[in-house]
Amino acid sequence: MKKLLNIISLVVIAVSYVAMTVCAIVFLIVNKEIISGFPFICVLATLILLLPPVGSLLLYGKHAGKAGRIAGIVITAFAVAVAITCYAILNVYFVFQPYVNTGLARRVFPYATFVYIAGIILLVFVRKDSFLSIVLSLTIVCMGLLSGGWFLFQPDHEYHDVEQADYIFVGGEDGYSTYRIPSLSVIPKSILSEKLSVDTTGDVLIALAEGRRNNADDEGSIDMVMKLSFDSGKTWSPLQTVLCYSDKSGKFGNPTPIVDNATGDFHLIYITATEDSDFREYRLFDMVGRLKNDLSFAWSEPAEITFPGQRIALCAGPGKGVCLSDGKLAFACYENYAEDEAAAFLITSADHGKTWTRSDIISKGNECDVIETTDGSLLFVCRMNDECSGLHLKQYQRFYRSTDGGLSWEEWNLSTPLRTPICQCSLGRYENKIYLTHPDCCATRANLSLSISEDGKNFRTLRLYDGPSGYSSAITTSDGDVCVLAEVGRFNYYENLVFIKVDRSVVETI
Repeated sequence: MKKLLNIISLVVIAVSYVAMTVCAIVFLIVNKEIISGFPFICVLATLILLLPPVGSLLLYGKHAGKAGRIAGIVITAFAVAVAITCYAILNVYFVFQPYVNTGLARRVFPYATFVYIAGIILLVFVRKDSFLSIVLSLTIVCMGLLSGGWFLFQPDHEYHDVEQADYIFVGGEDGYSTYRIPSLSVIPKSILSEKLSVDTTGDVLIALAEGRRNNADDEGSIDMVMKLSFDSGKTWSPLQTVLCYSDKSGKFGNPTPIVDNATGDFHLIYITATEDSDFREYRLFDMVGRLKNDLSFAWSEPAEITFPGQRIALCAGPGKGVCLSDGKLAFACYENYAEDEAAAFLITSADHGKTWTRSDIISKGNECDVIETTDGSLLFVCRMNDECSGLHLKQYQRFYRSTDGGLSWEEWNLSTPLRTPICQCSLGRYENKIYLTHPDCCATRANLSLSISEDGKNFRTLRLYDGPSGYSSAITTSDGDVCVLAEVGRFNYYENLVFIKVDRSVVETI
């Protein structure tokens, strides 16, 4: 019995050690662009992970003999080779995008650590071997010190070529653990004076987000929150809660507002679901707001947007919609029709939001955005979750174009040089140019950037922030400045929402 327990403890330690090693390698490789002192940390991690096999061989090699030492080395090498092979197969055939692997590593590593510790305890209980347990335990202690040191000494990341960078939604403030899914829209000063008779010192900017009360998860108690700026982003109002469930756990999310240029109305398109449906039945609504002289919004009752034969989950954007040159309101939308499968399309209204129509399916992606170019064409960008892996083109965004007002669409410029992970991105227009705000990294959500192009083929990229960054929403003000509301952080991309202003003089030189 004691011999069997000894074998079990050694197997548990070996398997969990390999799992921890693979997770550490994956995390370091994927996040190398945001880890300060990356080579130094890699060397330390390697030395720490070599402690168990090297220490065990040094302590017990003389008892095992030459054959035993060789067998130990071969078995260790074989286990690592099997782990790497499994990872490679999953990466190629099951499309484990690098960012997904990071999340997987973060989940597996603590469980592997607990199993590893359990194996050490069992080994000590069976063999009463303090030397081996000390060697094995040093791995956990040193790895903890390395992780703690990284969190302690990781410097703040830098912003580049921005006129303004203000954290307007900070995780942990105003009763919310996390703010995610940014939305930024603008009511130009011309519409304020002509349509609303409202006097301000500049454009009115509306920043919307999901206020997640308990954690960063996509489901739970999630409110729609808002901040306003009446001077083109120089200052911001206190936080306002626009929508919330007071009697149950529910979510208001994916803010996708549209400003009606003809009326000045602010159409807040959003989705909602509750725990009653296990957060699977998402419904789509339009709530119209009108800015009053006292600079507050008067809101209408929400009106549900439905279509015959629609799927169980109908989701907007997120980010923003657009008022087209012919007066139609339009926003990008997607629906989930199977497990992890989606279809994206365009929704428009020709009567100021009274009725809505939807286009045919444009793409098999999900989160999406749309703009109108200077020649009247519509440009649609969509996040893709499939058809991408280590052996394929790292093209996690797909572009589509319509020249007939959204009736028909064609794939457009599939070979763009843009780098993005699987992540939502935001389209915008600056004069006769188009731009995209996105994480400039194929491996993980990092390096918030502004890429601009005249033809949609040749993009020039300006790095805005060189740390973790995720979703974004971008607009152009009446003054020609490009403003971005984006998820950023020091360690994780969803720590805060930052408002960034890029002066038009900088945009013109990109």
